[in-house]
Amino acid sequence: MDIADVQLIKVPTTPEVSSVPEQPGVYLMRDASDTVIYVGKAVNLRRRLQSYFAAQPRGGAKVLAMIGHITHFDFVVCRNELEALILEANFIKRLRPFYNILLKDDRDYPYIRVTLHEPYPRVERAWRVEDDLEKGARYFGPYLAGDIHRALESIRSIFPVRTCRRNLPRDIGKERPCLRYDMGLCEAPCQGYVTQRDYYAMTEELAAVLGGRRGELRQRLREEIATAAERLDFEAAAAARDRLAALERLEERQTAVLGSERDMDALGLAVGLRTFCVQKLEVRAGRINAAATFFMDLGALESDRPTTKASAGGEAVAGDGVGTEGEAAAEGEAAAADEAGADCAMTRTEIEQNCLRAFIAWHYPEAAVIPPEIAVPIRFDEELHAGLTELLNSLPVRRKVQLLHPQRGERRHVLDMAQRTAHEALQRHIGRGRRSGEYTVAPTTRAELGRLVGCPSVPGRIEAYDISNIGDDDIACGMAVFVGDSEERDLSRLFKLSDLPGQDDYAALRRALERRLARLDDPDFGSRPDLILVDGGIGHVNAAREALAAAGETIPLAGMVKDSRHRTRGLVVVPESESTESSEASPEIIELSGSENQELLRWLTQIQNAAHRVAGRYSGKLRRARNLRYRLEDIPGVGPKRRQILLENFSSLAALAAASEAEIAAVPGLTKAVAAEIYAYFHPETRESRTGEKKRV
Repeated sequence: MDIADVQLIKVPTTPEVSSVPEQPGVYLMRDASDTVIYVGKAVNLRRRLQSYFAAQPRGGAKVLAMIGHITHFDFVVCRNELEALILEANFIKRLRPFYNILLKDDRDYPYIRVTLHEPYPRVERAWRVEDDLEKGARYFGPYLAGDIHRALESIRSIFPVRTCRRNLPRDIGKERPCLRYDMGLCEAPCQGYVTQRDYYAMTEELAAVLGGRRGELRQRLREEIATAAERLDFEAAAAARDRLAALERLEERQTAVLGSERDMDALGLAVGLRTFCVQKLEVRAGRINAAATFFMDLGALESDRPTTKASAGGEAVAGDGVGTEGEAAAEGEAAAADEAGADCAMTRTEIEQNCLRAFIAWHYPEAAVIPPEIAVPIRFDEELHAGLTELLNSLPVRRKVQLLHPQRGERRHVLDMAQRTAHEALQRHIGRGRRSGEYTVAPTTRAELGRLVGCPSVPGRIEAYDISNIGDDDIACGMAVFVGDSEERDLSRLFKLSDLPGQDDYAALRRALERRLARLDDPDFGSRPDLILVDGGIGHVNAAREALAAAGETIPLAGMVKDSRHRTRGLVVVPESESTESSEASPEIIELSGSENQELLRWLTQIQNAAHRVAGRYSGKLRRARNLRYRLEDIPGVGPKRRQILLENFSSLAALAAASEAEIAAVPGLTKAVAAEIYAYFHPETRESRTGEKKRV
């Protein structure tokens, strides 16, 4: 179906999805400016749209953010799912909606562009496929940054093509040839030293070599070497030999994987907790010519399964980052269910099919070249296979495209390489997030925490508290906030507890919670917590329970206990049979040992470290201010009022000591004489030099 033939059905700003038919189709979400922000397809349009406009829509952060911007939508009814699939891809390619462009490369991969649409083509690096593809330009890649540099170097050693941007043939003869001509690296078409026909034929051969067709050139170069040697033209023989060596260097860096000169793409797939990875290996003329890695949020996927309470085929859900292919897919089932808003998990096969469907529909309409074979690691169901094949062949392709699921042989060997690379790339991707403290947490892990602490549902907002002090001074309590599995640093709060009689962590925690519970509905704090975690053991939990009981609140509560090496080892919880308001009940410690709890322990450690960081930062700030105040008391002419002025303008002793006398004097409320005394206090050598000058006078 072509977009030009589509009749959109517009729905008013207040969505009335009950009027939408229960048929296959495509829907276009629009914002207040009437811009299309998302395009999706559905087997049942009404059911899909109802999931967006329910009273409590479910989904990941991106889905919920998108829903907040939707003011109205259009839809198109299609004859079947295949037609909807093709129309969806066409709309996305044409409109490029913001919330559809969720797929991203692990990095920017450049292409080699041969401008065959120009009379005198150039060979250059390009960072994306441009519109000149439709005019006849050829793109090869994508390449890794180092590989493209070596490939261009080899190509320019074999073919003396121009690299300048002169407008030819208009500018022929207007300027002198460049240095590349003198070095024998360009035939100087800018001077008319080569005919347009011969130069264009050379660049066509260059494009064939980049595409993997090198046998004919290799044979011709060997013949040129032999012929030149017979004529004793050793200079020509050496030039041909150097070009042959450059060709061989180009081939050495490309692994031969197929016995025949076959063109194909192999798509490896790895599914993590909330992200899936597609590894694309491009095979041209039997050799791996390029590779690229792509990541996409599982939350961007959609399932057309009807809502049900059925389980996901009895699959065990792993809780650890990335493991085997089966474990990764199982993790993806839970993540996809949580993100897409279904009441049940999709099966492993559905998740994998949805991942590859999303990638193929997004990537290939924009691809520079589509090979005749695309190998995938799973077998699509018959209807989806037919739809994707029809979509691919509706694009500008040179030969009919087939979707293959090889079981053995050379194609399977390439596919296995792509699979291994995809899993390694996903492990690195998740590992980087964990090292930065920003990794995602499996929905099953969050659900397990809720079960252990007695939450009625998966906790959405978690508040973690930690006390920081040194002796009886600088007592503070830090509150770190996690929404979902992410720390929201803008919501963190600090409680200064200077009114306590002495060092008492339990009293400090109780006082901080009393102040927080008194402002549960204060918009400055955001919202009410679903779970309160405290850094400490049974005594800390009892102190927190007293604060909750005094406020008449029954918010779920737990403590996070550490081992002798200061590592999180378990939770302190109140048994369900005991009342939260009862201070007589004894909490119990749940030890979280074993591999099945590693993900939960990692997350609790992250929460505990966040609360400690918030409290420690504030306590350190109080210590620095106190130390500054003590030192300032020793400076002549600086009383309580001026000490306060200095405290407000300089954050630390180091900042004050580093300031110049003029900067101190510029502070309102300080005279030049006082500024001189303060500066001399930190720089006694200046006082001595001034004293010496007075004596000489």
